[in-house]
Amino acid sequence: MNNKKGIIIIISLLVMYALIMVFIFVFQKQDDVNIGESNQSSQEKENKTISNEIYYILTNHGSIVYKDNKWESISSYDIKDESKYKTYVGESYLGDYNLIYGGIWNILDNDEYKPYDNELIAFSLNMGANLRKASVRELNSDDRIFIISNFGYKNFDYLLYNQVYEIDLDSNGIEDKIVCVDNFDVSELNRDNYYSLVYVILNNELITLVNDHKKNNYYSVVGIFNKNNELNNSIILRRITNYENDNSTDSLLIVENRSGKYSID
Repeated sequence: MNNKKGIIIIISLLVMYALIMVFIFVFQKQDDVNIGESNQSSQEKENKTISNEIYYILTNHGSIVYKDNKWESISSYDIKDESKYKTYVGESYLGDYNLIYGGIWNILDNDEYKPYDNELIAFSLNMGANLRKASVRELNSDDRIFIISNFGYKNFDYLLYNQVYEIDLDSNGIEDKIVCVDNFDVSELNRDNYYSLVYVILNNELITLVNDHKKNNYYSVVGIFNKNNELNNSIILRRITNYENDNSTDSLLIVENRSGKYSID
């Protein structure tokens, strides 16, 4: 009798164990399915966001496109977007216009060309971009002392580009600086004095963007803008490589604030 009870107890325990294992297996598999669906859904949302977020910045020095979460230079001839652009001439907002490229960007106003006589910058409307105005001047004695102390450059005799932009880049009430200097003699005599330098003074902290000793590279600031009224502003840089040669290239770079530090994207 006791043996029968023992056998019944063992069988009952085995059945309970089997049921528990089946229960665990079924629910674990369902969790895996749910996690997989969740990950797939998140990936699909991310891909949808990336594929939909495309916009352009157009200038007569080159154009650039934002897609797949990054900026890329693009030939202005390859832009076939027929939508309107938020268009600035100089630093003044001109309006929203269709633009057609033919060596330079032509502004269309009711199917007629609208003349302009200053630098053009145009943004895709879906950027929500605004061009910022900055105070612009040339290097002063304090700037030169700063460059000598921090970069070791002592020669300022062949300045091809020499601009200091003063603007509050992160909207905290402190005026910042963007300094862009190209010391470049087109003759063969003084190549050792060549340098191209771009740096930002953000909240009194030095951030070096370009410190270039290569021959024939040239940088300049095209404009400063923000997107959707963000607190941080971005910088449009122009870069010319092989400046003296027939195969020179002209492209745009975007400098953005990432976690409090400006860097070239």
